[in-house]
Amino acid sequence: MRRGEIFSLVRSDKDFESGLTTIRAFNTKPMRERQIAMTERLTAELESLSAYQNGELAFGIKTHCQHSLDKAKKKAGLSDLRFHDLRHTHATRLVGAQMPLA
Repeated sequence: MRRGEIFSLVRSDKDFESGLTTIRAFNTKPMRERQIAMTERLTAELESLSAYQNGELAFGIKTHCQHSLDKAKKKAGLSDLRFHDLRHTHATRLVGAQMPLA
């Protein structure tokens, strides 16, 4: 997912029973709605977020997470990592698992 798509998530976008998240068209770069699967681990984490449970933005922020990313990078011992690199890593893992990128 793109950063803007992640920051736009609300509880109604997530179907916890099927494990699918709907990315609404007006929150996507190509303006097309799509669904993505979530791992059980991520589903559990999202269910635990109190803001997400109240129908608000899942992460409570709209556009900026640099401070949190910097703290996580430092804790993990990573110096050369951008937010967008996480998207590339996910795509690489999908290909490695013989899953379609779409």
